[in-house]
Amino acid sequence: MRQRVIVVGSSISASDLVLELYSIVDGPLYLSQRTPKPLLASFWALPNIKVKPTIKKLSLENNGTVEFSDGTTLSDIDKIVFATGYRLSYPYLQPNPVTESNRLAGFYQHIFKIGDPSLAVVGQVCKVPYRKSLYKLLILGFLGAGSLELQSLRVSSSGHSSGLSWKRITTSEYQGAGGVGEREAAIQRFYICLPCACSGF
Repeated sequence: MRQRVIVVGSSISASDLVLELYSIVDGPLYLSQRTPKPLLASFWALPNIKVKPTIKKLSLENNGTVEFSDGTTLSDIDKIVFATGYRLSYPYLQPNPVTESNRLAGFYQHIFKIGDPSLAVVGQVCKVPYRKSLYKLLILGFLGAGSLELQSLRVSSSGHSSGLSWKRITTSEYQGAGGVGEREAAIQRFYICLPCACSGF
């Protein structure tokens, strides 16, 4: 059954939900946002999307009524989906590495566990995670295949690098790399902050 839905949020989770729901809801898909992110403007501009300000009040009147901060209301709302972020949780790791600021303590660049780099996480602490996650997965794949070798991690207990610089590569640089060796080298340049030694390129 098609339903009237409000999505609350303005970041990656909200854009994922918008993409899945905008064409199947009953009437417009309402999107409640405090500060829309320009980087994701193409999602907010999809057809059948109506952007609303923040929610002020919820009530059970008229089969579910939502009042927004601008004084407007919507009734007969079936679902409100809060896509407003999440807290990292690794209950199986002791001591708990998640800090008050939702970061991973003791993980170099939020990837490799300091003291045990065989433990790695992917996709954490990224504002736009997809491309970075791809590079991280490729690095882990090269490590597993023996094409890269981790040297000692010269980092502080907070997980920040010691005397290592960070350099991004652009999408065009990656896509424009000709041979496999060049692409691997480009990925390694993206993570020049990682103390990796190349082998077998």
